[in-house]
Amino acid sequence: MMLEKEIYPQVVSYLKNKGFNCYKEVKFLTRQIDLVGVKGKKVVAIEVKVKNWERAFQQALTCRLCAHEVYVALWYKFAQRLPLNLFEEYGIGLMSVDGTINIIKKAKKSQIIHKSLLSNLLNELKS
Repeated sequence: MMLEKEIYPQVVSYLKNKGFNCYKEVKFLTRQIDLVGVKGKKVVAIEVKVKNWERAFQQALTCRLCAHEVYVALWYKFAQRLPLNLFEEYGIGLMSVDGTINIIKKAKKSQIIHKSLLSNLLNELKS
């Protein structure tokens, strides 16, 4: 079975190929965001899990407060047959990981970003 730590490098490589600077385990409020990608002024947050999509989804909901786009990245065997309407409703994207990244559902731009939380996140990345 794939381990979560094996998914990270694949997602980081995908983001870097798109021109993003990547940061792992970024402190945000009382928790950490698995991966944050920054490209210019655009911030993308990604919650990485092997199979526990419900937990990743709950974490992703919070990330919408500080990131322009939010994704859940899952090992491909568990990324199939999820309730995509739920992802659509909240604007959260879904990535399937199997050596390559497949965007199953593209994230929508968050409409609930708090400027102060975004600023705090960016300051955290500088430290």
